[in-house]
Amino acid sequence: MRKIAGHNLRRRLTRSITRPPFRDELGHKGWLKEISRAQQHVVRHLHLEITQWPRWSRPLRIAFLSDFHTGSHSGDVARLNLIIDEASSNTPDLVLFGGDYVNMQLFGGGRVPPGTIAAILSRLKAPIGRFAILGNHDYLYDERAAADALQDHGITVLKDDCCTIRFQNHSIDIIGVPDARYHWSA
Repeated sequence: MRKIAGHNLRRRLTRSITRPPFRDELGHKGWLKEISRAQQHVVRHLHLEITQWPRWSRPLRIAFLSDFHTGSHSGDVARLNLIIDEASSNTPDLVLFGGDYVNMQLFGGGRVPPGTIAAILSRLKAPIGRFAILGNHDYLYDERAAADALQDHGITVLKDDCCTIRFQNHSIDIIGVPDARYHWSA
């Protein structure tokens, strides 16, 4: 009887720690909430001058956001909303998302559905366009769900693909190269 009780306890404990993915739309993290805080996000403003690029009447403003790992920490949904608010305040012309939208950690649950994440990301508007690639975390959890969620919210997902945009009468190619370790079946 002791062996069976120990096995059931171990199974319940394992299940409570490693909940199935994408069940926590608010990113609360359950009982790990108090010890699972994210670091402050970092914003860097770069002014790049690339030789042989066209000269425009004003700079092309690009927002590049990546590695959210939403659900890894408590309060990640609120944090992601704040990041998008801050990026929006910079009025980008073009938005590039670099992958790893979801969390792949086994412990602590708190996995936020890709649709919830994509809905938040879609609040960041850009007149030229919004483009994304998937990262290794997105592939591990469910690349199709991540890609579909982004596309359903108006964000173009590029996988070994190219899209030409125009800014002040000049063409620029946006090329999406996925994580080399993972393959996405179209």
